[in-house]
Amino acid sequence: MTTGFLSERIIQLHVSARCNLICTHCYSSSGPGLHESLSVRQILTTLSALRSAGYTALSLSGGEPFLVPHIVSVLEAARELGFNCTAITNGTLFSKSCAARTAAQLCSFVSVSVDGLPETHDKIRGRGSFARVVEGLAWLKSAGTAFGIAATISTDSLVEVPWIVEWAISVGSSSVGLRPLVQLGRAVQEMDQRGLTSTDLSRVYLMARLLTSPEVIVRSDAVPVHEISNRFPFEYDFGLSQTGNISDLVNPIVITASGDIVPFAYGIDKRFRMGRIHDLNGRDSDCEIDLQVDEGRANAEYLLRKAIKHLPAYGSIDWPAHLVSISGNHRLGG
Repeated sequence: MTTGFLSERIIQLHVSARCNLICTHCYSSSGPGLHESLSVRQILTTLSALRSAGYTALSLSGGEPFLVPHIVSVLEAARELGFNCTAITNGTLFSKSCAARTAAQLCSFVSVSVDGLPETHDKIRGRGSFARVVEGLAWLKSAGTAFGIAATISTDSLVEVPWIVEWAISVGSSSVGLRPLVQLGRAVQEMDQRGLTSTDLSRVYLMARLLTSPEVIVRSDAVPVHEISNRFPFEYDFGLSQTGNISDLVNPIVITASGDIVPFAYGIDKRFRMGRIHDLNGRDSDCEIDLQVDEGRANAEYLLRKAIKHLPAYGSIDWPAHLVSISGNHRLGG
């Protein structure tokens, strides 16, 4: 049994807050001036512990993961631990960075962010960004690296979803992920009032269903409420006393660039933190992971029960964003 809708038990690793772009919708407020990053030793200590807890897949995010100097070392070591490695990237580095190209080839799949028509994409990510993505996708295709498109959908780009899917097919993408705009980080100031309503989320869900074809799989983070209710009825028994691994309950698990380990989604309130990466005596060579398995498992179940209890009566929701919202509005044990 796993919670969520994932085929693998996934670690989402936000390896760094640094990025070469300053996107207006960035939920982590990443950018060129940020240097917060996890070291190779910190990452591998954590991955080893979580591999023992049943996690099998590593999804790299950021910031821009392919901008991290030691990303190749991280991927090589993660593969040795048995992880299936994937990444999400802005796609602008492949034409210039040998390290980015090497890292991409160590991944079984790379998701590239494209947020709409060229003018829409450049408005969000900076002039010339779309053209650089096109170059990056051409390199991925020539290298034989499997890739998909990840699109953040706002009220501005909702009508562009059919174009995104058709364009993705034309460049050889095998999938399109439709991700509703999340009101976190820089998006709170830069893209206020551009989040999707429940009706909009239903439209995104239906478009994903309708636009999926033999040429491309279209997925959406928007989910009808009844699908959540059917999967997790109010009396649902998570079976915590019967499970030996935290991955049976928490999927995905998220590691932030600051070393926090939280359940389910980036932005979950730190009150629900499941652990933290520590450097002992201020030395990276002596780091350890403080994974609070029993307390973390109980808190994760509490959060899920609250999220299920406070589902809207109808319509669709962004399930990860709903969990983030609930985590900020409820006290533990309340």
